[in-house]
Amino acid sequence: MLFENGPCLMDGPNATRFNPNSWTEHFNVVYLDQPAGVGFSYVDNRTGGKPPAMPSRTPASSLDSVAFIRLLYEAFPPLASVNLHLSGESFAGRYVPTLAASILEYNSFFDHTPDARGAVIPLRSILVGNPWIDPAVQAPSMHEVSCFDGWRGGYPRHLEEDDCKALGGALPRCEKLLRACEQGGAASPLCAMAVDACGADYLEVFQKATRSVYDRRRRHCPGPGNCYPDVADPVRYLNSPAVLDGELEVALRTRGAKTRWEMEDWPTFQRFSASGDFVAPTTAALRALLEYSRDSSNRAGGASPRPLDVLLYVGVTDIICNPDGVLEALRGIEWEGKASFRGTPWAELPWEALSGGRAGRVKSVPGLWLAEVEEAGHMVPYDQPVSSLKLVKHWLDHLDGRDGKGRRPVSEAAGFSQDQSGQSVLEDDRGVDEL
Repeated sequence: MLFENGPCLMDGPNATRFNPNSWTEHFNVVYLDQPAGVGFSYVDNRTGGKPPAMPSRTPASSLDSVAFIRLLYEAFPPLASVNLHLSGESFAGRYVPTLAASILEYNSFFDHTPDARGAVIPLRSILVGNPWIDPAVQAPSMHEVSCFDGWRGGYPRHLEEDDCKALGGALPRCEKLLRACEQGGAASPLCAMAVDACGADYLEVFQKATRSVYDRRRRHCPGPGNCYPDVADPVRYLNSPAVLDGELEVALRTRGAKTRWEMEDWPTFQRFSASGDFVAPTTAALRALLEYSRDSSNRAGGASPRPLDVLLYVGVTDIICNPDGVLEALRGIEWEGKASFRGTPWAELPWEALSGGRAGRVKSVPGLWLAEVEEAGHMVPYDQPVSSLKLVKHWLDHLDGRDGKGRRPVSEAAGFSQDQSGQSVLEDDRGVDEL
């Protein structure tokens, strides 16, 4: 919210400035700290001196989010009648599709209930940037895009030869366990074994390098994990007495459950790693969403007569959720539109990047878009704020056109709507960890 697409960006560690490319200038946006425990969120169920029960897997945390959305509509009834779009980044590739699938299941309970329209959640699409959706495919791709010169026609190899040898030695066991996790199901103990094996021997190579795993252009960082020095500014600002105690009154409003804001919530990360959820695939949830999007019966009848569309976008210079891995993960999902998606050519995004170069390209079929954004790494709105905003506006224009609301489809759209107040975006602002 303070680093990418929120209404304000940091202006040093003690002040903020207006963000002219904020998504909030065009849409109703709610930023949600989830799963419970991250950011300023907390669980208030202490009884008998026992610690609160905290979520350790994404399916459980998605139920909390469904409950939050229903409470949001109770507090702001007008929002319940406009389309809802779920958005997120990175590990939100697991959070957002799982939440969307939970919403569809929740809505299905009202399909045969008279006058139930007001109870359903009006989910219309999901938008996920640089998504972590299939670790068994995406983790190996990190080696492929890091260790060879000339990737995508000109990028130098990202890691040194010794690092690449270490990756090559660690990858077979990591990949084998990831495949076993995928075949055994997300609750398999093999998933937790894969977290340990891939984290300690494979991902650790990237984490120790002074080159960013989030953007291959950041090659001379002051130290490992220190390639974005300004990322510390929101932490200092939110934990300053004037904000933490003065404006937000965090300790008072959370009854002491929260006393500061952390960029990475270590206890939550440990719980999700111990459960194996960190490497659990989201392909089954995505397949359910994509099949739902192709089923014309979801556009008429039932309590929630809306299709559901999926937009995934990827900053091209990302390493951990790189475009090759995301594309390969999507190609492996078995759904009705698989052949059509594989056979559809790329089309250029009809605007320019900040440098004046090409903005990127998009591969689209009914129900699914995959966009690659040039001159951007893991955090597309941070690197390309104008391009990312245009992409979202373009996406919503396309959905309005598909829904028969008079807007033109992507192939015909020459401009963008200046007012999309009839849309609500729920942004997953804080997760287990940035991968």
